[in-house]
Amino acid sequence: MNLLKDAWVPVKYEGAARQITLKELLCTDDHYVLSHPRDDMELSALQLLVCLAQCIFMPADKAGVVERIRRPMEPADYDAGIAKCAEWFSLDHQATPFMQDVNAKDEVETGIQKLFPGMPEGGNTATLFVDTNAIERACPSCVALALFNQATCSPSFGGGTKNPLRGSAPMTLLVYDADLRKMIWKNVLDKEWLLVNNGEKQLSGENTPVWVDKIKAKSRVAMEKIGLLRGLFWQPAYLYVEWEKSETPQRCSCCGMETNIYSERFRKNKFVYDLTDAAWIHPHSPYVLNEKQHTLMPLSFNKDRDIPLWGRLTDILPLGEDTDMLKSWPLAVKHYNGLRAYDSPLPLVLGGYRNNKASVVERRHEVISIAAGWIKDRDKLSELHSLIRLALEFRDALGKSVYAFGKALDQSAQLPEGIANGARTAFYQATEAVLHKFIASGSQPGTALELSTELRRQCLDIFSASAAPYLSSVKAIKASAQSGKMLMSKLNSIVNRQKTDGTKGGNETQ
Repeated sequence: MNLLKDAWVPVKYEGAARQITLKELLCTDDHYVLSHPRDDMELSALQLLVCLAQCIFMPADKAGVVERIRRPMEPADYDAGIAKCAEWFSLDHQATPFMQDVNAKDEVETGIQKLFPGMPEGGNTATLFVDTNAIERACPSCVALALFNQATCSPSFGGGTKNPLRGSAPMTLLVYDADLRKMIWKNVLDKEWLLVNNGEKQLSGENTPVWVDKIKAKSRVAMEKIGLLRGLFWQPAYLYVEWEKSETPQRCSCCGMETNIYSERFRKNKFVYDLTDAAWIHPHSPYVLNEKQHTLMPLSFNKDRDIPLWGRLTDILPLGEDTDMLKSWPLAVKHYNGLRAYDSPLPLVLGGYRNNKASVVERRHEVISIAAGWIKDRDKLSELHSLIRLALEFRDALGKSVYAFGKALDQSAQLPEGIANGARTAFYQATEAVLHKFIASGSQPGTALELSTELRRQCLDIFSASAAPYLSSVKAIKASAQSGKMLMSKLNSIVNRQKTDGTKGGNETQ
């Protein structure tokens, strides 16, 4: 299967699931919706599509991107674009198969399920709902998505295999649109913009994919010399997929589509090399500063692992350190923000994994819409940051009060921390819709006070629910009253501060 010529893109059209070609997607105006049973494979498909469009059909300037969003490509332009690179994207090419190394065909044989992160891998890893053979065979589409996802977004296989170029389990952040064709182009950077925004090295660097111009084992690779195509399709693993053919269509264990060509296993082995120089800035990741090493690093779900998407907006959309508030925004989001209409919202999709070394312990996939009013200038974005900090202040007040209640019952750390963690989780669940509403609605007079009033009510309800199972003794009742009083005092203080700020004509927390 060739990603540029054959049908593999998993979509839903007029209510029916199907696989279509990239050409059909980009060259028609039909309203396709990305659709895959696994949310991580769905996000992988989106990112793979964006990377293909970015590297093969990169617009020259802003006007070119806008034209692509508004109108489908001409088939002749598509054919001309893929003419020089079509062989690079063939899954079963004899010499240079997509994201594989033919020299790995004699290495360790592994079941295809290992290529899909988070699945049981044998031994005692099966669960009530997923067994060790849940994915016995995979269609070419799912294999392509898994190859790209494993190389770009997932932890390494372990055992000497390197992590993706962005590191272990990085976040992926992209602009969202319900129309798949438009969503792809809304995340593509134009050449002129890249040059202005320090993309010269990526445009002029080595841009042959690693499965064609291979990484040498035990070599030292300078990241500043990695070009855009080579970096977006970086493959750190040493593997080779084996294919089976059947006259009778077989059902893919991953997506459920029927196929005559499928894979049940692949070959892999450890592959060691070193990366040098500063981080390779991936356009689909938010980056934060590693204060100890004074370097940028991709944001990960392993940092503040339980916090929902709204609570991460201060990292995802930072204020920056100079007059340009967008300096540190993820490149794809920063680029689209310069294209969107002044009064249109900024919808975002965020996804990734939380891991423990080579094992995936959780996968995340979230969508949020930022009202235009919050991002029209630096002051409004600062106000949004204040709103996020306000909500987290309520969370912390609740957590401390519940912990104090648990500590009064049991001096060990286990019970208090367990109750407090449960309360924080309940807070996220109870307030998510509320926070999304305020973030999607924009700044209005009294926004902070209105939010504070609602969060105060939620915190009191969650405290009561957290303490209720333990109120079987006088000691517990007394502890609940004391901790509840402490919480009430802190919550009232936060709400009163918003009232005071409101009378001054402000809306921010201090």
